[in-house]
Amino acid sequence: MKLIIFLKLLLVASIVQAQNIDDLKLDSSEISINYRIINYPKYKSRAETYYRYTKTYNSIIGEVIDKDFQAFLSTKGAGTIFYFKFKENLSTDDLLQALLWGDDESSKKKLTEYLVINNFLVVWRFDHKSELEAVSRKKVNFILGHSHQLDGYNKTH
Repeated sequence: MKLIIFLKLLLVASIVQAQNIDDLKLDSSEISINYRIINYPKYKSRAETYYRYTKTYNSIIGEVIDKDFQAFLSTKGAGTIFYFKFKENLSTDDLLQALLWGDDESSKKKLTEYLVINNFLVVWRFDHKSELEAVSRKKVNFILGHSHQLDGYNKTH
């Protein structure tokens, strides 16, 4: 019996570690026909700066081993989802908030939300509440589960 429990735990641990960014990204069937994919991050933001210069922050936030983004444009607005995979689990919520939002008033008015689950960070930057963000958030939570979660969702700035 102990062996079965151990094997199940080992399987779950290997599944979580085997996840990659492509699993988290929205595929064409999940993207509303109102949006089109663009190949550059929409809007300058702290999240984009972090995406471009992740190596600068390795010693502070953690080592990024993979990253990607998806950017979208529609008649109602635009936005970008940034995906980061770290070498180890993240536990630096205050540092992430400072990095992604800063403490100046202008950044607090922008719609940047993030979610950390284990060693993944997903940042949503849209100029309005977006259906794509909701679909993406649901997918990320489903795939990664809720263990070791830091959620910047309720702290929207």
